[in-house]
Amino acid sequence: MKQTFVFLIAMIGFCQTSFASRLVRIEVSLGDVVILEGSTGDNGRPNADEVWKYLAKVHLRPTKDFEHLVPKNAIIANKLFLNAKGKLVVQYGGQMEFKSVTFIKVEHRGKPYWQLEPVYISRWTNSRLIRRSDAGGLKGFGK
Repeated sequence: MKQTFVFLIAMIGFCQTSFASRLVRIEVSLGDVVILEGSTGDNGRPNADEVWKYLAKVHLRPTKDFEHLVPKNAIIANKLFLNAKGKLVVQYGGQMEFKSVTFIKVEHRGKPYWQLEPVYISRWTNSRLIRRSDAGGLKGFGK
């Protein structure tokens, strides 16, 4: 009986931590078509600024539409130069429309991925759009 009780308490604790996690999706689109996508997870506590910084580590993989929408000459020396109207969306972190952006090619476990060039992460931090529900934990919000 005691072992069953301990097991139940352990399972309840495990389930509570599992339910507290969230999936953070990241998408890059040209027009209305997603060309790069990736995701990461957290425990739901990081605010929008912290989630925005996930861009520094998340590997974005090309979608099936990548080849059709990205011109071959946009990739030069492991960099992807997008000179077109598009949007970057970081769930819980904000979104940014762009006319020009650069991504860096990275290899992970033998597969090619893309990451936003770091200069854009800091450059766009203060000009991105954030949903009101995601802005609550930001410094200076509501003061």
